[in-house]
Amino acid sequence: MNFKIPHFHLQNEFTHNENGDFILSVEEVLAMILIHAKQMAEKQIVSQIRDCVFTIPSNWDLPKRQALYVSAQLANLTVLSFIKENTAAALNYGFERQDINASHLALFYNLGASSTKVSLVEYSAVNTSGRIIENVRVLADEIDEELSARYFDFVLAKHVGKIFDELPARKGEIIDWIFLIVFFRKKKHF
Repeated sequence: MNFKIPHFHLQNEFTHNENGDFILSVEEVLAMILIHAKQMAEKQIVSQIRDCVFTIPSNWDLPKRQALYVSAQLANLTVLSFIKENTAAALNYGFERQDINASHLALFYNLGASSTKVSLVEYSAVNTSGRIIENVRVLADEIDEELSARYFDFVLAKHVGKIFDELPARKGEIIDWIFLIVFFRKKKHF
């Protein structure tokens, strides 16, 4: 398969196999994507970007975080922090809040394609030296790897298939479940 790799200035030289083809690691490919994103952002703000903060899934373990960190280094980016997706949403909500004096709890629910993430966050006001500062504290953070949008697709396809099977003209025929799931995924509007 022949393809051209855009000219990126990575710190490492590419590895070649015996045929002379490039062999790229996942970190190198991701670094290319980060470099492209960095270049697009720099064009928008007409300034140089050196630092970044990544939002990551709650279930990312240390090796995945390290791979992302290495990719950022290859792209000449300094990683300031990794923030879980729901924590990032909670911080954004905190920035948008109008009444920072009122303490309350908020539940952040993230139904993703492969998992569901739920975070319980407490917002409260803290008085420091006469200034009121909002305090954001994540009280609980859970992930369910079994409950996901894919599961809902399957349940819906099964339900529609059952109704379809019960139609008089279809009585007794077998439904192709894979076809139904693919059909509903393409539609996304029910």
